[in-house]
Amino acid sequence: MSEQQSFDREVASWIALEGEINAPGRALDDILNATSRKRPLPRWLALIKEPPMRISSNVAVGSPTQRVAAIIVATTLVALMVAGAGIAGSRLVAADGTIVVDQSGNGTTTTITEAVEMAMDGETILVRPGTYDESIVLAKDVTIRGDGDRDAVVVEPSVETPPNVGCSAPDLPTAFVFERSDATLENLTLRGESARIIILGGAPLLRDLVLDGIGRVYLLDPGSSCVPTGLDINEGSTATIRDSLMSDMDIDIESGSSPSIISNEFTTGAIWMQGTGVDPIIRGNVIEGSVKWGISIGGGARPTVESNTITGAATAIEIEDTGWAISDTGTDPVLRGNTISGSTRAGVSVGRGATATIEENELIDNSTGISLTASDAAIEDNAITGGQAGITIVADGSPTLTGNTVEGVTARGIAIADGSPTLTGNVLCGNGTNLWVADDAEPTIDDSNEVCEDMPDPAGG
Repeated sequence: MSEQQSFDREVASWIALEGEINAPGRALDDILNATSRKRPLPRWLALIKEPPMRISSNVAVGSPTQRVAAIIVATTLVALMVAGAGIAGSRLVAADGTIVVDQSGNGTTTTITEAVEMAMDGETILVRPGTYDESIVLAKDVTIRGDGDRDAVVVEPSVETPPNVGCSAPDLPTAFVFERSDATLENLTLRGESARIIILGGAPLLRDLVLDGIGRVYLLDPGSSCVPTGLDINEGSTATIRDSLMSDMDIDIESGSSPSIISNEFTTGAIWMQGTGVDPIIRGNVIEGSVKWGISIGGGARPTVESNTITGAATAIEIEDTGWAISDTGTDPVLRGNTISGSTRAGVSVGRGATATIEENELIDNSTGISLTASDAAIEDNAITGGQAGITIVADGSPTLTGNTVEGVTARGIAIADGSPTLTGNVLCGNGTNLWVADDAEPTIDDSNEVCEDMPDPAGG
């Protein structure tokens, strides 16, 4: 039977049975429903349009409004439970929003690495006491803070350094790699050669740390051109390193970086830097017992080194000679207000061709207070006492010496072996020989200098 025939038969049957009882407007609906020409209502809409009655033993009874409300409430609850389960599984944090690292399992996670992966910029990761064998890459601006005593939270990795970190020895493990990050690392301890820190760009803050023997001290192996140090600062970083204790480790500053190294304490360690655009601030640090240098400046670096205390180094501050191409790159550091004592070679050594401003420093009982080699440095208002020599000028150069005081030196207060220095307003008293000038030297020494009589030779010579 065709679709048309079915339709015609249904019309005839309806007319015969119903007559004129029902309105013609309803007849078309009834016929279309009967012949499947009218699309049935969706089940959810049918529930709304049906009158209050029991649909089946498995369906609630009630008005259409109640049914709709029930459907909405149930759907909302399911959605909230699903979302809540997702959040609880990935973002379980403390009440104040802090992500807690606890090796016992009573925190958000048991590793710093997982916490960093979970954290978003601006969040804090609190690390509870324990020793963490991890190597962590930081490319986020988060805060990682030790909980409680900084000696109780120790990071000491035994895994390999992440690759592609240039001259930072990828065969040596690394505790933290900062990749263009402004993260904060504070109040914890890094220990052992495996716990190096590499900073690649960015402006991270490292404070209140204990860095104990991290990396390998560069100065113990000066024959290598790429010996890893404990803390490498590269790629134009403006990091701040402050208020930390550092032992048996060095800081290396290169690649146009200008960090601030402030109020740290070094034991058998050093700060060294090289390269044009390296303009760090080295202020208020205490450096004791460095193997060779306390601070080494080379290759175009222009640091400001002020108010540091450096004791017992071979050379407290060395400004490298033209082996680092200083004469071509314009190294011109400022050394101001430092206290330097007990150096076995020199308190300050300025190499061939280098320039510097050296002012208002106190140099005590160093073998030589200030040594200049073919340099045009400005030496102003320094106080030099004790040791074997005050200021020595070797090879050609035209330094200016103004307002310095040299006293109590056993040999020569100021010794001019060559060059054409200018001396103005200096006071030279109480030294074995207050002023010594070689025949080939051509100094300018005016009447403003006070040169006392030489002290008698204690050996009677």
